[in-house]
Amino acid sequence: PRRLDPGSFAALEVRGPVLKFELVTAFFDLVDMKERKSAWRSPEKLRRAGPEGAAYADFLDGAWEALGPDGRAAVATLSKSSPHPWRLLDTLARLPDDAEAAEIIAALKALPTGIFAGGWKAPLAFALDKFYAGSFREYYAREAPLVAAEARRVGETMSAGLPEGVLAFMAEEAGVPLDRNRKVAFYYTFQVIGAFGFEAEGIKISTVQRTSRSPEDLYGTAFHEFGHEVFRTFQGKAAFVAAADKLKADKRFLEDYESTGRANYGSWANWCVENLVNGFSYWLGYRKFGAEPEGGNYRHDAAFFAFLKEKGFAPSPGALEKSCIDFLEASAAKAGARAAP
Repeated sequence: PRRLDPGSFAALEVRGPVLKFELVTAFFDLVDMKERKSAWRSPEKLRRAGPEGAAYADFLDGAWEALGPDGRAAVATLSKSSPHPWRLLDTLARLPDDAEAAEIIAALKALPTGIFAGGWKAPLAFALDKFYAGSFREYYAREAPLVAAEARRVGETMSAGLPEGVLAFMAEEAGVPLDRNRKVAFYYTFQVIGAFGFEAEGIKISTVQRTSRSPEDLYGTAFHEFGHEVFRTFQGKAAFVAAADKLKADKRFLEDYESTGRANYGSWANWCVENLVNGFSYWLGYRKFGAEPEGGNYRHDAAFFAFLKEKGFAPSPGALEKSCIDFLEASAAKAGARAAP
């Protein structure tokens, strides 16, 4: 199989949409909106993202009809296996950027069957092919040049926003060692909600929403997507897992986990990590650009940012791990006090 050529990348790249990411991200947005009826990607939430989100929701509505009864049946069968798009995209990131639909689907069919439950390969391949032929090929041809133009505009100003490099900045601010010498690539997508991060052929990759208008938007996305690498240095430790477990005292947060968190993040600890990573991404944005969050995306992300700011977080070995544990335990204690009669 063909592979991505790292030699074709500069130290920092901003690229427009590529089919290897677009086909899968748009397809799973369709699945979330129409089959799973996810609150995270409801038509109303997409439309709140502005004109691009409204147009995207309209496209997905039409694409669902274009799938036809057999395509929609394949999606229903696929959903029983609960495949997560990140696992698929992580594989596709290694393909060259000019990969076509047949090559993309073949790469997915070559994945080990056991990565998801049940027989997911046949319905995925069938539904993806129907989706591409029935609606997405035309949509991609129309929209990709528009989004690519925005990517070029923003890309021209990226290095001035963070001249030391995003990985070097994150390593310094987190007090956690990272390989700072890797190339970094941003890929614009059609999505208006969510993003994904990968490493392929030694390149740190983050997708970004088409509504990203500035270097600060792109770096803010990277602070989250690349932040997972920072948290992996300690999130499996017993003390962290134990502190996360205490936060089950927050019954609303537990309900959020059961309704949406479990399907997207698996374990309870991972659900807590997602909140903390996003809160730390806010902290990095504050440290670099002076930006503060207007609310949060999750129950505890903005609160973690406020905790770091109040405590005057200073990076040093082990400091972020300790701050996370302290925050989880303090939040659990508050939740327990609220629940007490």
